[in-house]
Parts: sequence; structure tokens; C-alpha cells
Amino acid sequence: MTPTFRFAALAAGVLTVVAAAPVEAASFDCAKAGTPQEKLICATPALSKLDEAVAAAYGKILAKLPETMRTAMRDSQRDWVKYRQAACPIPAKPSPDLAIQPAECLSSLYELREKALNEAQSTVGPYTIVTLERFRVDKTQDEDSRARFPVYSITTATPVVIAPAGPEADAFNADLKKWSDSYFAPPDPKKQAPDDYYLDTEQNGTVTFNYAGPTFISLQTMNYMYGLGAAHGMTGASSSNWLWREKREMKADDLFKAGSNWQPALAKLVLDALHKQDLGKDDPFVIKGPDELRKTTDDPVNWIIKPESFGVQFGQYEVGPYAIGMPVIELPWSVLKPYLVANPPLALK
Repeated sequence: MTPTFRFAALAAGVLTVVAAAPVEAASFDCAKAGTPQEKLICATPALSKLDEAVAAAYGKILAKLPETMRTAMRDSQRDWVKYRQAACPIPAKPSPDLAIQPAECLSSLYELREKALNEAQSTVGPYTIVTLERFRVDKTQDEDSRARFPVYSITTATPVVIAPAGPEADAFNADLKKWSDSYFAPPDPKKQAPDDYYLDTEQNGTVTFNYAGPTFISLQTMNYMYGLGAAHGMTGASSSNWLWREKREMKADDLFKAGSNWQPALAKLVLDALHKQDLGKDDPFVIKGPDELRKTTDDPVNWIIKPESFGVQFGQYEVGPYAIGMPVIELPWSVLKPYLVANPPLALK
């Protein structure tokens, strides 16, 4: 969930932070505070403490990183400072219309950044990764939304493998960078009308590892979207099943035997599992037969692969109402054995 959307959720009970006498903030000289945000931070003890905590977390992670990653982390922190300024605009006059007031907006941003920095370096299977955040803030174009949400955010949190280093890690990292870059590409005016409902849309992209082994990585890229003023947000997901040594994404033929007719068999197994969970049976989301699932079940971009199971990820509304979320159907490998290649990409249980 992006920070601004979290602010919107808090709008019904906006917290008030009482300003006090100016205090020093760790990351900048309050005597030289120039922006309204910096002045508010220096004048508010709670925000000043959060500023000190973020500065400490940043210094700690920077000291841990190899030199090759320090520049990237410095760039990320500089981007965050700019983001902090832009994502929490302070009007010339106090505005009760804002979904979240500036002090609470800054507080939430600081808390999220401190957590991200403290968790930036981690171990997943045999890999050491560093997660880098990127940020963008755009001005809201819809006049009806602008008073409550002057701006909206686009953010990503992308893992970078730093060990083991080598061409395999370089290929993996380059693939994920393409995913992150896609968030920050300039919008195509030919594809968006001025009154497009999704024009002012918060987006937050993250990566979840489902499995990480020495030859195979299965992960999901998650995208949370919230159109300003909408009743609720939407989440999308796609999988990347990565062959480490081959330096590429897995294809269907890497897992299933060509000519084995695995596609209709997989769709039937998934439909049976959906019915057992009572998903997709009731109007208006009737699934009449397995062929209706083939678009999803045939495509590796929807597969969650682990040593113990084969999973298929469905999108919101695809097999049931919004309330059921994004169901994942997991199948034991034993039911797929007749269709699998002799040497699958990972050891199956």
C-alpha cells in the first residue's frame, strides 16, 4: 500500500501533532531549514525524532553495504528526501479538506522509510539481497480529487542480488530493473484520455520471493493501485520463475513435456480445486468449464512454483467477487507427474 493511500485510509481520524519550540533534526541543519516541510520537522519533536531514526537507519545500512551498492543506496536516499518534500505538500493556509494533514503525512513517510532501511539487506535462500526503493510524486489532475489529494505517489521496492556476484546475478538484477523502470516511464498521452478514471492512480510495486534455490528462483511482482477517490484499491500480481544458470525466465517446455496435453489436464485439476473451495461457482462469476481457465493456467506468468507444490495465481474478480481477493490454487506435484519433463528445473517433493 502506498503512503498516500494509507493517509487516505486515516482521513476519518486525522491525528494532530502539536508544534513546539524548534529542535535539531539529525539529517539537516535546522538553522538552515528552507522548505515548509523542513521547518515543520524542526518545530515538531515527534517528527524530529523520526528524522533522527531514519538518519541512523540509513547510516547503519550504508556502513554494511559493499562499495558497489553504496552509490545506489545513496541515490535512493536522495530520492526519498525529494519524495518527502513533494509527497506531503503544505498549503499556504491550513486546509481541512486534506485527506491527511502534513505532520501526519510526514510521520507516516518516516516510519515507512525507517522500516525499509532496517530491512534493506536480507538473505533469501543462498542469496544476499539489498532492496532499493524508488519514488515519484505527480500532481493530481482531477479537480474533484485535488482538494483532498493534492498529489499521488508511484513507488517500487526492488531486490538486487549482491552475493553470489557474477553474470547470473547481473542478468537477474537487470530483469527486475526493467520491471521497476516500467513504473517510472512517462505516461503515453495517446493511451490516456484527459478524463481517464485511472489517470490519478497511486501505484506501489513490490517483490515477494516464493522460493529461492541455487538453480531456480520463483518470485512474484505485486502491484497495488488506488485511483484517488475510489471505493477501494486493486492488486495485481505476476510471477517470474527464473532459471539462475541459464540466466532467463522459465518457459512452459522447461517444466512440462511437449505433446503431453498438459494444458487441459492442468485446467481441469485447477477447476476441481476451485470448486472444492467454493470459488467461481456462484453468479455472476460462473465458471462453466476448464477451458475458461486456460488463459490463466497455460501462462507461466501466473505460476507459483515451489519444491512442494505447483500454484496458479488468479486475479481479483477472475473467479469470484472482490471479497475473496486473489486466490492461489496449489496442487501437489504428484498429480502433475505424468506431464512433467524428466529433469525439472528444481527438485520436486
